This record gives sequence, C-alpha cells and structure tokens, in this order.
Amino acid sequence: MLLTKDGFCFNLVYKDVSIDDPKSLRLSHLKKLTNIEQIAAGSNHFLALKKKIRIAFEEWTPIMIHDWLEGTRLEFVKNIIKFGKIDGKTLLNAPDEFYAQTLGIDDENKAYKLKHMVESLKEECVLEVTLFGWGDNNFS
Repeated sequence: MLLTKDGFCFNLVYKDVSIDDPKSLRLSHLKKLTNIEQIAAGSNHFLALKKKIRIAFEEWTPIMIHDWLEGTRLEFVKNIIKFGKIDGKTLLNAPDEFYAQTLGIDDENKAYKLKHMVESLKEECVLEVTLFGWGDNNFS
C-alpha cells in the first residue's frame, strides 16, 4: 500500500518473486484520501488517520455562510450576506446595529439567534475522525 503526500492511495502488487525488477510491479489506484493527519506503517500493517475539521467561523467566506444558512429560519439574510460579501470575520465582530441596519433583521430574537449560532461556530473543531487500516494489522 502506498499513500502519497497528495492523498492518493495505491495498491502495490509484485507479479514475480523478485522485487528488484521494476517490471514485476503492478500499481493500481484505489482512491484519493483527504484530510489525512497522520500515517503509520510496519512490516504487516498500514494505518492512516483522517480528520474532518470545521474551520473557525472568522475564516468563513460569504458563500460558506450562505450555504450554512440554507434550511435555517434565517434564510432571508443569506443573499444579503452573499452579495454584500459579508465574511465570517465581519459577522463575528458585528455590533448589534449591524443586524438591523445591514442584514435587515428587525426582530431582536432573530438577531440574537443568529449571533448565538455564529458564536457557537467561533472555534475550529473536529467533526469526524476515521481510521483506515490495510494489511494484517497483527501487532503481536
């Protein structure tokens, strides 16, 4: 098994007993792995740790915020954010007046809800962890 730094995963199979002859090597592409954080390999195993991470809200683009608002009860502001080019940093640091004057949210409860939702996404966090394993995985 071979994992490149770009995340491509290949299966290596030797046709003949001799591994010195490059012609005896068969390489087949299995898949591309993304978000690989760590790899470990031994004589009879290969492990890859994948983490899906949500970036901190201040790094979100207007398109990311637009897509995130889809399906919430605050959908009416998604196009204002998208076409007004309001990014995560701007929204995270916005004063109370911004919600009414720029986003058009007159209802204090809806403004509070959006502020609370944004605040809950302030920090980067791990969403999912996957461990891939190939080989015998016999560690004894």
